[in-house]
Amino acid sequence: MSGNCRTVDQSGSGKRVALLGINEEEKYSSFLSELMRRRVIRAAVAYIVVAWAIVEVCSVVLPEFGAPAWAMRALILALVVGFPRATLLTWTVDLSAQGIVRTPGSGYLRSHGKWPRLVTLLIATAMSAVVLWLVWDDYILQTGQRTLRTAIKSQPVIAVNSLRQRIGRPENSWLGDGVANLIRSDLAESRHAIVISQPRWNALTNEVTNTDGLASLARQLGVDYFIDGEYLETPDAIVLTTYIEDLETGTQIHSSRTSDADATGVISSVPEHSTRIKQALRIPHTETVGSFGADFAIENVAAYETYIAGLAYWDDFNYQAAETAFSAALETAPNYDIARLRLAQVYEATGRSALAWTTLDSIPANAELSERLRLYIDGAKACFVAERDPNKAVEVYRRLVELYPYEFEARIFLSDSYYLDFQDLAAISEARRLTQYHAYDPNSWMVLGERLLEYGDLDEAKLALEKFVFMQPKEANAPAMLGSLEQLQT
Repeated sequence: MSGNCRTVDQSGSGKRVALLGINEEEKYSSFLSELMRRRVIRAAVAYIVVAWAIVEVCSVVLPEFGAPAWAMRALILALVVGFPRATLLTWTVDLSAQGIVRTPGSGYLRSHGKWPRLVTLLIATAMSAVVLWLVWDDYILQTGQRTLRTAIKSQPVIAVNSLRQRIGRPENSWLGDGVANLIRSDLAESRHAIVISQPRWNALTNEVTNTDGLASLARQLGVDYFIDGEYLETPDAIVLTTYIEDLETGTQIHSSRTSDADATGVISSVPEHSTRIKQALRIPHTETVGSFGADFAIENVAAYETYIAGLAYWDDFNYQAAETAFSAALETAPNYDIARLRLAQVYEATGRSALAWTTLDSIPANAELSERLRLYIDGAKACFVAERDPNKAVEVYRRLVELYPYEFEARIFLSDSYYLDFQDLAAISEARRLTQYHAYDPNSWMVLGERLLEYGDLDEAKLALEKFVFMQPKEANAPAMLGSLEQLQT
């Protein structure tokens, strides 16, 4: 103490400098103080905050620009690895009005050598290693194929597969098709999604039997989301499970399960499944969508079961069996107007156009049908041979595609109506739109090829038909159409 007093009591500028040096050393007498002086802690906190913000922004932005799945992981790893480098850089240099300058030394650093800098680097590296392990273990390894795309696609292409019966009685085997049909119909009422219709889906997948093969085929066709599920019977109930697979990443993004005592209860749970599916796919609920299709099925399960059988016969071109099934459904539920529409289509397909038109005309004007189905009925009445009115058909189907721009059948019917009305260019234009919205479906390319072939645009017709043949090599019509094309070109 006396030595310190003597030093203080001495006069002279050199002694005052010595005093300031002692105070400087006392001020920075700890490692923590040195970190604060060099703003290392402040910079580390700022780096973490900025890195977190970058990850949050990129998790939304990158998917919208079609970034690959590994891009987000690479970004996170780069930010983690960069943390020690940023910390060491903060220790070494400062940002000032004169630019980047080297951080001035201190008595503490002179007295302790280089080890504080090494300790800072080791601490930052250890923190990065811990974060890197947590990211690798929780985000990459365990999630594996987890989707990194948080934004659901707008106007997604959706395929709904018939649900599989795992365990159950044969008399309940129709539930798989019945549940899928209701979900598909509900989704199709939205103008914000492209839903593959049951006839188109069955035609595209008629040679594939296992679920993995169906999902793989749907992915090749350009389908975005694959809705599938299963049901099984326990001694007390039937358990129904539906799920959505994101085909871009191959992961399940949503699942829903309900159980009820019998088939009627299972059908009654379908609107709940449909609502959850629309919520998961962010399909807006602002539009008015009728639920009477599901309500009718719930109240008339026997008629709905027969109707589903009729649809299967219709898809197999077994018109006689389809007619029997639809007629039986109407006998069970006389006000089943959707079955009446299908029965009229059978009559038209088998050359009984007058009976077909009369059957459609018997549907009451106040029937509980959605606007979409009502337009399909009006369009069919205008197209059936007995009362064919191409101008009226064009009007109806134009209205239908305005409201539901992704309706596959509606665009085909509109193209056909233009063709019947001798509006060839308009028919070709609608066929082109069909290939734009439904590039996954080979029939869209066949329709375009037929329209171009009839109009005489052979070069573009050849491209469309070659696309059709590539997608549907076993289709019998394909070689015949290409043969006709070659004859016209020679």
